[in-house]
Amino acid sequence: MLALVLTMSGAAQARTSQQAVPTSIAFWDRAHGLAGFAVYGPTGRSEGYISTTSDGGRSWTIRWRGTSVWDVTVVRRSRDAWARVDRARPCPRCPVLMLRTRDNGETWRPAGTAPSMPSFPTRDVGFAMRSHDTSAGDLMKTTDSGRSWRRVGSPCRRGWGGFAWDAAISFVSPSRGWVLCKGQPGAGSQSKALYLTTDGGSRWTQLVNAHFEPGRVRLRGLQASGYPEGMNFTRGGRGLLWSARGHTLRTRNGGRSWLPLSVTSSEEREGYSGWLV
Repeated sequence: MLALVLTMSGAAQARTSQQAVPTSIAFWDRAHGLAGFAVYGPTGRSEGYISTTSDGGRSWTIRWRGTSVWDVTVVRRSRDAWARVDRARPCPRCPVLMLRTRDNGETWRPAGTAPSMPSFPTRDVGFAMRSHDTSAGDLMKTTDSGRSWRRVGSPCRRGWGGFAWDAAISFVSPSRGWVLCKGQPGAGSQSKALYLTTDGGSRWTQLVNAHFEPGRVRLRGLQASGYPEGMNFTRGGRGLLWSARGHTLRTRNGGRSWLPLSVTSSEEREGYSGWLV
């Protein structure tokens, strides 16, 4: 099992007159993958690009240029992938603007909008949180490649006051997926709980509870410290979870327990994105 983790040290974040910063990675297999970039410059205008690799990340080719690219994800066992990009004009309350490729990232086309960055286990089926400002909202599902979305059951309402500040998701099939619900962040800590569904979101099993849900606290390596930014699972139940102001963690048992990776360290070299192949 190969894990690819995008990291960035504090020194690398210093902005020059024109600096490209990697924001997200995703891989179809150990050789073929893609990365999204945001380009910071003196004008404040949103700029970015998408690059692909066919040699495991040793070299990259720019395939699309436009506004800043904040997330990328691939559909396993396919040539499809999706990207979340900025709009030409700022629109904080607008749905996420999506791009799609069907040829391993060589060409990209507009693909409408989504409630937030989706997780696509197949070309047609995807899941996304209906995020709005500081609320995770409901879990949404599409069965037509993002043209329409409907609400499915979300475990994040189990949090204190029926509220979640944000959530991260990873689905490996139309029926099996994980949702990480997060409470309000503060002082380097954030309550969180991880849930698993095996029926497409109708029912959820709590795996870990780090002070997010009332009741028994079950940390199992997932501490309250750190602000989780994303996670990625395989069908075999191996997973990565990366955090701001926290460690990058791995699991080998479907999220029931977690251990830190040595490639990152809290507040010194943090994980920005990751993928397992």
